[in-house]
Amino acid sequence: MLRNKKDSTITISLSGYKILIIIALIAFIIYIWKFFISTTILLYISFILASLLRQISTKLYNRLNKKLPFKLVLAIVYLSFIGIFLGLLVNIISQVITQTSLFLTQILHTQVLQSTIINPISKFFPFLNTTVITTWLASSSSQLLSLQTPLQGAKWAINIIPYLIFIFLATWYLLVDLQPFIKQLLKLLPSKETRNLILYILGEVDRQIGTWARAQLLLMLIIGIASFIALAILKVPYSLSLATLSGLLEIIPNFGPMLAAIPAIIAGLITGTFVKASLVALAYFVIQQLENNLLVPYIMGSITGMHPLLTILLIMFGQALMGPVGAILSIPVYMTTSTIITSYNEFNQKNETSNPKTTTNS
Repeated sequence: MLRNKKDSTITISLSGYKILIIIALIAFIIYIWKFFISTTILLYISFILASLLRQISTKLYNRLNKKLPFKLVLAIVYLSFIGIFLGLLVNIISQVITQTSLFLTQILHTQVLQSTIINPISKFFPFLNTTVITTWLASSSSQLLSLQTPLQGAKWAINIIPYLIFIFLATWYLLVDLQPFIKQLLKLLPSKETRNLILYILGEVDRQIGTWARAQLLLMLIIGIASFIALAILKVPYSLSLATLSGLLEIIPNFGPMLAAIPAIIAGLITGTFVKASLVALAYFVIQQLENNLLVPYIMGSITGMHPLLTILLIMFGQALMGPVGAILSIPVYMTTSTIITSYNEFNQKNETSNPKTTTNS
């Protein structure tokens, strides 16, 4: 009996040891998977930036009549981009954080929120828990206010600096060495046709994403500046924060401007009258109409060619899969996939027309 008891104890301890190994392996696989996903996202962002800067550099290179070496032009554009980005990050982002936190705090301590938002929502949608809105506003305001303290600001900087360094370095290498690196790798493939196919697809994706990013950045700047001017004329407070939001939400086609108008109208309500809020809504409506009928056809053209319903589904899927980052990247990821498929078909069609197959009648 004692021997059997001892054997069973040994068996249990061994099975426990195996369970620990399995748990450790699962944890390691999850860590590797998260690392792979985060690295892929950072590399994709770097690829978008590299495509954008390459297009700007190419245009500048042609404007200078190719008097400067192309790599020197790339370096000038790249360093200018980093300088502008860091300047905006230091000088504007802090003001945006301050204005946004004050705006959320003022919303929480005003009756306009209760009378114009909470009450109608609870009236028409009684099954919704409206306390979630006030709780979210309170937590968001406190988080933004905490960023203004030196300790929290330093923690935020420490967390974000490694990601920025990775993106900047990856962008530079993709900007300068992407084509030579891909060609070096493709030498391992025996088929020349496969190598040409991959190079063709890569070139088309780079061109399409670069064109989209350049047009999108220009639209974001125009809408942000136009919103800031309109809000400043109407003397709406937090205009810099609200205009920045308008520019950033421009990355969401069709629905970004509508989402950006909501906090601006609320700002007009809590700091003025219903007339001011109506004027803010009118200003955003005019800006959106000018964008849809003038700016988008001229700047964006038919780059995306996406149906609004498809846009909603992509953003919802991206949000469910990876949160806000997934929602933002859902459009360029779709464009990349669509370009790969289209380029593959175009390449095959060109090969078929250039090398027609001779058929024999039996």
